[in-house]
Amino acid sequence: MSKKVTMKATKKVTKSVTPKKKVVAKKVAKKVVKKAVPKKKVVAKKVAVKKPVAKKIIAKKLTKKETIKQKYEKLYKVVSNYSDVLMQDVYSVVYRSNTLKRFVNTNLADKFIEQEILVRMGEHAIKTAKKTRAVAKELEQEFE
Repeated sequence: MSKKVTMKATKKVTKSVTPKKKVVAKKVAKKVVKKAVPKKKVVAKKVAVKKPVAKKIIAKKLTKKETIKQKYEKLYKVVSNYSDVLMQDVYSVVYRSNTLKRFVNTNLADKFIEQEILVRMGEHAIKTAKKTRAVAKELEQEFE
């Protein structure tokens, strides 16, 4: 077996180098001027630990009408009793240890108390009005 030896012919190619002209293209571009927007920095907020401050108790000033209403409310109570006839609890309204009426539930008893208080407040207003008129007349007579 004989080896064939092949030889490749190499060509030397010499290129003639010609200087190329640089082509400068004029770019017509519109420049958009953007305002620089400052980036917002995210800053962690400091949480101050507040010590609880003792609150001062301030008495709420009540109007004259409210104080009179509370005065009359204190006179009434709703007491529950067991009724054998109705086989259930019966709520009775007590006024200065006198039983006024009996009711099936507390809502009716409370409404009755509200009505009684309104009646008493009306009577009180009439009495005080007469007193103030009488006092006003006496003052007018004294200073005339």
